[in-house]
Amino acid sequence: MSRTPWLITLLRPTYGALLNKTHRIRRENFEIIPSEGPFLVIGNHVHTFDPMFISAAVRFHINWVAGRYLFKFPLLGILLAKGIGAIAKQQGKSDLYTIRTIREKLARGEVVGLFPEGTRTWDGDSLPVPDAMAKMIKMFRVPVVVFHIEGAFGARPRWAVKDRRGPITLRVMSVLHIEEFSSLKVSELTRLLNERLYVSHDAWQRDHAVPYRGRVRAEGVEDLLFACPSCSSFSTIRARRDTITCTKCSSSWILDPYDVARPAGGQSETRILTLSQWHRWESEELVHLLRNAGISTPLFPADQGILFQRIEGESFVVLSRRFLVHAYRDRIILSFPDDETEERVFELALMASFAVNAKRTMEFSYKSIIYRLRLRQEASSVRYLEQYQYMMNQQVEENA
Repeated sequence: MSRTPWLITLLRPTYGALLNKTHRIRRENFEIIPSEGPFLVIGNHVHTFDPMFISAAVRFHINWVAGRYLFKFPLLGILLAKGIGAIAKQQGKSDLYTIRTIREKLARGEVVGLFPEGTRTWDGDSLPVPDAMAKMIKMFRVPVVVFHIEGAFGARPRWAVKDRRGPITLRVMSVLHIEEFSSLKVSELTRLLNERLYVSHDAWQRDHAVPYRGRVRAEGVEDLLFACPSCSSFSTIRARRDTITCTKCSSSWILDPYDVARPAGGQSETRILTLSQWHRWESEELVHLLRNAGISTPLFPADQGILFQRIEGESFVVLSRRFLVHAYRDRIILSFPDDETEERVFELALMASFAVNAKRTMEFSYKSIIYRLRLRQEASSVRYLEQYQYMMNQQVEENA
C-alpha cells in the first residue's frame, strides 16, 4: 500500500475522525477492497470533501488527483504536494505529467484516487465519464475500486453557500479486476464505467427520503439555475434563504429539505421540479437559443465580473476587478467601465479548455494562455460552461 505522508498520519485520527462524526459518514461493503496495492479508487464527484471523506474512512493512504489551479496557492500547494501526496491535473485537458506520475505511484504498489467525471456534479446527477478515462484505466492495468458517494449532494451542493445537516454514505459498489476489462474496447469500458459510477440524487431521495436541513438552503443556486420555467426568461433567477424567485414574472419556489422546488404562495401554474429536472429543462432552452441566435446578438444581459486574471507560471496576475461579461453565440467579450476603449474578445473555437472552479471562477486556455474570470453571486457560470460545450460539440460534428 501507499506510504502514508506525515500530514495524513496526523490528521486521520483527529480531523478525519471529526469529518466522520460531523457528516455522519456511513460505510458499506468496505470488506471487498483489496488488501494491498496497486489499485485505483474512483467515485462519483459530489462534494468538495469527497477525497477527505474516503481517505478518512479507509486505513490506507490514497494519492488523490486534484485540480492544478489548487497548487498555485502557495501554502495550499505545499500541503497538497508534500503533505498529502496529491497529483496535479489541469482540468478540461489531457496532462502527460499527471499520467506519468500516476504510473510511477502504481509501479511502487501505491493507491491512486481520482474522479472520472473530472469535476463535481451541479444538480445531483453524475456527469458522463469520457473515453480518455477508459483509455487510462486500460493503460494502467490495475484493479479499480468503485465508490458511490450518496447523500453528499444534499449535505452541500456545489453551488450552495452553506452546509446542510444530514448523513453521507460511502458505498463500495464493486472492484473491477484486470481480467474483467482488459479485453473490452474503449467504448465498452466507458459504458461500463458510466453504469457503475452513475448516481442520481433524485433517485436516491425517492428510495431513502432523507431531509438535509439548513438555514439558507437555496442561496447560491443562481450559479446552477439560469432560466425561469414559468416565463422562460434567462438571467432572472435570484435566491434568498429557502426561496427562489424570478425577477421578471415574480414566480417563486421554496426549496425543501429534499431539494425539490415547490411553488410558493399558491402559484398553481408553476411546476414542482427537482433541481436536476429544472436544470435539464433550462439546458434544452439554452441549446434552442444557441441554435437560433444571430452572431451579433447578445445571448443574455451582461454579467458583472469581479476578478479577471491571467496565469503566469505559478502566479495569478490580476488584470481587472471591475468588468462586464457579454455572451454571444461564438464568443465572450469583456468590457471595462473604467476604460471604455478597452475590450477583450475570446472566441470559443480558440479555447483549448474551459472549466469552472470554486466561487464562480471560470478558467480557460486561450491561445496558450490561461485566464480566469469570476462572476458576482447572482450570475451563472454553468450557463457559460454549457455554451462552450455546445459550441465544441458543434465543431466536432462539423469536422466529422
